[in-house]
Amino acid sequence: MIVGIASSIMALFEHRHRAIVINSRFVFRQKSTRYVFYFFVYTLSMNCGFLMILNAPDHLEELSLELLNDFPCPPPIYFESRVLVYQSNIFYFALIIFFCAGSMTSLVAFFGLHCMWHLLPANTPNMSPTTRRLQKRVFISYIIQVAIPMLVIINPLVMIIISIVMNYHSQALTNLFTFILTLHGSAGSIAVILIYKPYRTYTIGLLVPSLGRPPPRKLSTVVISNASVRRSVISWGGSNERP
Repeated sequence: MIVGIASSIMALFEHRHRAIVINSRFVFRQKSTRYVFYFFVYTLSMNCGFLMILNAPDHLEELSLELLNDFPCPPPIYFESRVLVYQSNIFYFALIIFFCAGSMTSLVAFFGLHCMWHLLPANTPNMSPTTRRLQKRVFISYIIQVAIPMLVIINPLVMIIISIVMNYHSQALTNLFTFILTLHGSAGSIAVILIYKPYRTYTIGLLVPSLGRPPPRKLSTVVISNASVRRSVISWGGSNERP
């Protein structure tokens, strides 16, 4: 899940990078190059768990019995044949996650920092101040949009890793952390509504229709006399005739 979310964030920043950065060798000029790049990125993100399956331990039954010493009261599903222990070595598990998630994070950091570098006036002198201000506003909105759901994911994930390292198991805390992890989609949607004004205005209009309505336009009446209209027509026609 973490690697998939990181790849989606990378695609978001790569799209913004392509809109901001114009003259650079790191911009994909051809569609075929982008297709190849995204093919390798999504192949890596989808096959992250496949590396663990390839190196799964052979003695699954013995390993399951050994785990009963640490978790003496597992749920009934633990004893079913479809339960598979991917890894008994936490270091190897952490190494795979770090490699896959670290690769996506490095790409996100590169595209983000490269965008910030090209938004500086000294590096893009041809960009107008208005365009630079709008690009900065959109880029900051992207950062906030990504930061809110990532905080929802990182906090319980860190607690889970600490509990694994300390060999502390609590089913109640595990269920709570898992529930918090599933809220990242809702947090991302709420962030989009709060950050971007069109979404915010539309949502407020749905909740409170009176606040979402545009203010009534004031109409002004302009009276034009016939003499002035005739004078304009005669002047436009180039005639010297007096009305």
